[in-house]
Amino acid sequence: MLFIFLRSRLQRIDSFPGLKVMANGIRFLILCMLVAGAGSCNSKCSCTTAPGLNLSLIFFGNTDIDTIVLKKYVKASGFTGFLGSVLIDRSNSLYETFKDTIDVIAGDTYAGLNSSYDYEILFPAAGIQVKVTEIDEIHAEGNCSSKTQCTDPVDSYKINDSLITKPDPFDNKIAIWN
Repeated sequence: MLFIFLRSRLQRIDSFPGLKVMANGIRFLILCMLVAGAGSCNSKCSCTTAPGLNLSLIFFGNTDIDTIVLKKYVKASGFTGFLGSVLIDRSNSLYETFKDTIDVIAGDTYAGLNSSYDYEILFPAAGIQVKVTEIDEIHAEGNCSSKTQCTDPVDSYKINDSLITKPDPFDNKIAIWN
């Protein structure tokens, strides 16, 4: 029954040459979309590098963190390849307090820490200097056809030569204790 219905529709299209060309074009377009969609279903792509990690400061007082200086260095240069610094304070970053922790979400300061560099963080009011090295990013692959883009998780990092393994590699925080 369905075949007879489709056949009668095709006969009507055949009686109009313009519709026949358009119908063939639509069939070709649908075929192309099916072939392209089938090829991308199983393809894998490299995920993008992790976004910059924000500071999560534990047991710091408000006066200790009024001003933070973040210095960026060439990775594995022993802190000799200075690249630049950023001043972080409440005017250019968001400070969120939860119990004994203050998360510093860097605004437009480009102060997120990523695996491409080593960092030195200075807390002038508290007289504290922290060196962050070996930010380890797990290079992952995701589905290319996915509507959301995947990012590489950060597994661990070193603070003053002590290895810190993150409990959740997908959070974007780097914990620093006072």
